[in-house]
Amino acid sequence: MATRSIGAGAMAALSGPAVPMFALMMPLVIFIPPFYAEHMGLGMAAVGTIFTVGRLFDVVTDPVAGVVMDKTRHMIPKQAWVLIGAIPLSIATWQIFFAQAPGNTATLMTWLIILYAGWTFMSVGLFSWASEVTDDYHERSRVMGAVQMANAVGMIMVLLIPAVVELMDIQADLDLLRVQAMGGTILLLLPITLVIAWFYAPKAVSVQESESSAILPALKHAARNRVLRRLIVADFGVGLKIGIFTALTVFFVEIVLGLEGRAGLLQLTLLCSSLMGLPLFVYAAGKWGKHTTLAVTAALSALGGLLAMTIPPGSILWAIACYLIFGFSAGASQMLPRAIMADILDEETSIAGEQRTGLYFSFLTTTFKLGMGLGVGVTYGIAALVGFDPVTAREDSSTHWVITTMMGIAPLILATLISAMMWKFPLNKERLEQVRFAREAEAQISP
Repeated sequence: MATRSIGAGAMAALSGPAVPMFALMMPLVIFIPPFYAEHMGLGMAAVGTIFTVGRLFDVVTDPVAGVVMDKTRHMIPKQAWVLIGAIPLSIATWQIFFAQAPGNTATLMTWLIILYAGWTFMSVGLFSWASEVTDDYHERSRVMGAVQMANAVGMIMVLLIPAVVELMDIQADLDLLRVQAMGGTILLLLPITLVIAWFYAPKAVSVQESESSAILPALKHAARNRVLRRLIVADFGVGLKIGIFTALTVFFVEIVLGLEGRAGLLQLTLLCSSLMGLPLFVYAAGKWGKHTTLAVTAALSALGGLLAMTIPPGSILWAIACYLIFGFSAGASQMLPRAIMADILDEETSIAGEQRTGLYFSFLTTTFKLGMGLGVGVTYGIAALVGFDPVTAREDSSTHWVITTMMGIAPLILATLISAMMWKFPLNKERLEQVRFAREAEAQISP
C-alpha cells in the first residue's frame, strides 16, 4: 500500500468534529451535574446516581458499537458512523442543556444514556476513520495529533464560554445562561464540522477485505494479544492519572492553596499547555518512537505532580508552573496510545486476516473513560476516608495533606505503570515496516 502525506486542510477537516464532540464532555463533568442538582431541583444524590449509571451503561456499549462498525464496514464506512452518532447526540444535547425546571430523574437518565450512546459511535467512528487514512508509522502520529489538538481546542473553547457570559453581566439566571450558551455553541459547531469533514477529509485507504468475528470470539482473540493488553493498561493509567489530577483541582487550588476562584484558570492553563506540547511530541514520536515518547510524557506528568506538593499556599505563579508542566504532555499522552493502536491493528489484520478497527478503538474509549471516572471515585473515597470535608477544610487545614499527597504521588505511581508497559514495547517502526512489506509481497504474489 502506498504511503501518502495528508495535507493540513484535509487534516483539519478530519479532526474538526472532535472540537464539539470533546467540548461536550467538559460541561457534562463540570457544569451539568451541579446545574441539575441545584437549579433543576434533583439533588446531589439523585444526580450522582444518574451520572454513575449512565457512565456504566456507556462503558458496556463501547465494544458493542465497535463490533457493529466492523461487521457493517463494507456497507457503512467509518465516517458515516460519525454522522449517525451525531444525530442522537445532538437531540440529547438539546434536551439536556435546554431543559426547563423542574427536572425529572427518568428524563435526565434517558437523555443522558442516549447522549453517551451517540458520543460512543461518534468517537469510535472518528478514531477508527483517522486510523485508516494512512498506513505510515509517523503519519499516524500526525493524524492522531491533529485530532487531539481539536480535542484540546474544544475543551478550551467551552471553558471560556462561562467566563464570557459572566463578563457580559446580563440580568438573567446565570446558571441557566451558562449551560444554554455552552449547549448552543456545541449544537452550532456539530453540523458545520461534520459537513466539512464529509466533503474534505481524506477517506479510509487501509480497509482490508476480510470477515469480522462475532463479539465473543473477537473479545477472546483480543484478550490473547499481549501487545494490545499492554497498551490498554497504559491507556487506563493515562486516563486515571488525568482523572485524579482534574478531580482534585478545585479542592487543591481553592482550599489547600487558598486560591479562591482560580481553579478554572489553572485548568485552562493545563489545556493550553497541552495544545502547545502536542506538535513537539508528534515530532519526538518520529525520532524516538511512539512507545518511548509515551513513557516520556508519563515522566513529565510525574514531575508536575511532585511539583504540586511543593507549592506554598497562595502562590499562583508556582501553581501555574505546576499546571504548565503537567499539562504539557497531557494531550500527547492521550494521542500516542491511539496512534499505537493503529499500528497494532495493522499487524493484527496481517496475521489474523480480520479487521477489528471499531472494536479495538472501542477498548481505548472504554479504558480512558474508566480511568477518568475512577479518578473521581477513588480520590473522593480516599479523601472521605481520612476525614476530608470541603466545608470544614476551608477553616481547618489538618486534612489538606491527603489532597496534596494524592496530587503528587498518584501521577508518579501511574507514570511508573505506563513506563513499565512501554518498556521494550515490541511493536515499533521497524516491526511495522516488516508487516507492511510482507503484506505487499503477498499481494503481488496473489493472482
